[in-house]
Amino acid sequence: MKKTVGIIGGMGPKATALLFELIIDLKDAKKDQDNVDLIIMNRASIPDRTAFLKGESDKNPLPYLINEIKRLEKCEVDAYCVACNTSHYFKDEFTKASSLPFIDMLEETVKIVKIMEKKKVALMTTTGTMQMKLYQKALEKFGIEYLIPSDENQKLVMRIIYENVKANKPIEWDIFNKLIDSIKNDGADSVILGCTELSIVKYEKKLDDDFFIDSSESLAKAIIEFSK
Repeated sequence: MKKTVGIIGGMGPKATALLFELIIDLKDAKKDQDNVDLIIMNRASIPDRTAFLKGESDKNPLPYLINEIKRLEKCEVDAYCVACNTSHYFKDEFTKASSLPFIDMLEETVKIVKIMEKKKVALMTTTGTMQMKLYQKALEKFGIEYLIPSDENQKLVMRIIYENVKANKPIEWDIFNKLIDSIKNDGADSVILGCTELSIVKYEKKLDDDFFIDSSESLAKAIIEFSK
């Protein structure tokens, strides 16, 4: 039998919908039965991860995430993933809570960076992901040089994520283009879109695959590979 992958999503819902679409498109199935078997938990009520990690909220998302893992176990999935980069701060707790294989979005994204032989990659993530150094640690593990944004630019990244995409508002392309110009001026040969809301930005504008390395696409490819 084919393997079934569980996805814990809803962080946010539009990004989870894009991940599902990417899995379908990248699989390029010729008939329904060729597609990946998935169980998607669109748990939009999970408290904000960055707000908790920054100490701006006392609502811990971890119990909600563990609850979804347990629900997926009851569904008898063969592996699971969490469609939110910042949530990977809790990875150790996930693996303690379940023996199911965990498909790590960050590791899969950094593997793509390595395969593409990028030399200096910039990071665009939530402040929570950045402050917890989730991508920095993953990149250091592979010996890849990285650039982090200035405090001013990080505020602009968060504006795109929270005030544009999550708020269902038009993307402020002048701000986004300013960020990319800054990244290129700093000598980066690529940028990791390390927030699933930024994946939406990429696919809305059809941004260059060689420069913009998308965490959602990396996860979609890993899910397809596991499901074979």
